[in-house]
Amino acid sequence: MADADDVIEGKLPLLRNPVLRITRSPGGTFDVTQHSAQPNLEGFGYRDEIYSPGEEVPEFERHTEATNIEVFYDLFFAANLCVFAEVQDVTNAQQLATFVCYFCLLWFTWLGLGLFDVRFVTDSIFERCARAVHFGAMVGFAVIAPTFKLNEQDPRTFRTMTLILTTSRVALASQYGTILWHVRKFKSSRVALGLNVAVNVIAAIIYLGVAFAFRETGTEALWVLWFAVTVTEVAVTVWGSLRWEVLSFYGTHLTNRVSMLTFILMGEGIVTVCSAVAKIVLNANQWTSPTIGNVTAGVANIYLIYMIYMDWRRARRFSRSKQLIWSFLHLPFHLALKLFILASSQFVIWWKVIEVNFWVASEIQAALMGKVDAITASANISESFAETFRGTVDSVFETFVPQYYNTMVTVNETLDALKGMPSEFWDIDIDNPSTPAEAELAGFFYSQLQTLSLAIENSLLANFKIDGYQSVGDSANSLAQIEEQAEEANRSKFNTVIITAYAAAGFTLMLLNVLFIISRSRKWTPFNYIRKAINFLVGIGLCLVPLITTDLPTMETFVFTPWPLPTIVLTFFVILVINHLPHPPPIFFRGKAIPQEDEKAGSGSPSLAGTAVHGAHEQQKSGYQNVSIHDQDTDTAYQGPGNGQGR
Repeated sequence: MADADDVIEGKLPLLRNPVLRITRSPGGTFDVTQHSAQPNLEGFGYRDEIYSPGEEVPEFERHTEATNIEVFYDLFFAANLCVFAEVQDVTNAQQLATFVCYFCLLWFTWLGLGLFDVRFVTDSIFERCARAVHFGAMVGFAVIAPTFKLNEQDPRTFRTMTLILTTSRVALASQYGTILWHVRKFKSSRVALGLNVAVNVIAAIIYLGVAFAFRETGTEALWVLWFAVTVTEVAVTVWGSLRWEVLSFYGTHLTNRVSMLTFILMGEGIVTVCSAVAKIVLNANQWTSPTIGNVTAGVANIYLIYMIYMDWRRARRFSRSKQLIWSFLHLPFHLALKLFILASSQFVIWWKVIEVNFWVASEIQAALMGKVDAITASANISESFAETFRGTVDSVFETFVPQYYNTMVTVNETLDALKGMPSEFWDIDIDNPSTPAEAELAGFFYSQLQTLSLAIENSLLANFKIDGYQSVGDSANSLAQIEEQAEEANRSKFNTVIITAYAAAGFTLMLLNVLFIISRSRKWTPFNYIRKAINFLVGIGLCLVPLITTDLPTMETFVFTPWPLPTIVLTFFVILVINHLPHPPPIFFRGKAIPQEDEKAGSGSPSLAGTAVHGAHEQQKSGYQNVSIHDQDTDTAYQGPGNGQGR
């Protein structure tokens, strides 16, 4: 990055050269010319086995962690997810598919620039202008979020999405083009960088063609081309990094970059849960013990996942293949994590609706019991009951204002019907009517109560943007049928939330386990195998919990309690404890004692000193004659050539 003093004094260059030119002489020494006054020791190393003597190879600035501009770009990613969660709730299969599509396109767009940044990021006038284009692309994602729906395709929205992808690839091609210009004197690197330029240019051309192909009808599946092109881009980029050293991710801060995005997503998840809290708690009376428990559980889940992720991120250095696998596995991990966070926030909202419905049901029961006093006082029982219940409805709607005019129409018509119940109705046993006339009156009474309860429930959910009314078909020809169809749609959404929350929690745990297995470099013991097997089994168990939706009585017994979200908290807590248990005594697992594992998480990139000791002969002549670095993952020490230890 540009020196701070240069920027302050107005010396920011138009183009900044990230290349460290290293020429290997026949004698094996280095001639180093660097554009910065400070030597970059990470530029040395890992060349003895790759390039022949006398061959010129470009070296680039390396960073051990994400730069400020990279972190700032990551915030745009998180902001887009916040916007999407605000304007679209993932509460049915169509919305779930839309979110997965939106998330993957956003993630791959972020990844394209991220793969460039970890290898070639610089600070210059051109780079800042190119970054502004990428920021604009991210803002474009936010603009189309409200109307981006796979099941209701708007050609203008999909055309805009395609143009956003086109713009980001054009900017990325120009950035790779500047790097190609800087390495134009290195024959072995021109083809490698030229490939990256060509890939992004070809992708931009394809996207541009697709943009003009979207029509009102007949192009519903055209969006699949987005993923075909995107996956091809990433595949070629990865292949190039394995084929040419100049494009390699080894020695970069790639793993640090994806970890940084993980932390940002977790922070954004806290915002999502807190937004749900702001929706449900509109006054001090809304704070109840179960509500507090569910809000606490929503935040605690994210904190537990953070601790597990950090504790299981072991390796300080990855091999080339492990680095790529570990990094790209963050796509499904980030997707599962975000879906789990969204479903958790929905659980907080659903519990508040269930709690209010329980209160309304208790008020109905109290109004029914109050008819005895009305009879004793020789009052109009029907009118007394209706007015008592109207007070209950008004208190609910005072806090949660109805979103639809039809809700008030339904409530008023239902209360008027109850007020018109004949006085003799209150003398019969409505649970055990003795005549057909009594049965008809009892049926009418219960149907009115059900319609009234459904209207209140549907109105509450509409307040929280869980709107079943939008799913009501043309077949509904009465207010009661409208409420029934809306309630059926809302119940389907609730089932989706249950399935998403537990399935996403299970996949999150299993992917965390896989990330740990990849990053672990120490010897495995039988106890390690058992613990990892338990992690997988618990993850599978969480994924199987949604099967209760096939059994309505069992589902209602569980989900209509405050415990669905706290149950996941307890599960993650148990996993955290199990994976921190010390190894058992040798009586259980006989064999050579294994040192306790280093619990500290490390950077996925080689340390500055660790990179410097490989091949930096000239630096060793200046005083680095005896370099020893302890690797906490492998319990080995690297010695500099001054000690007679080679690579």
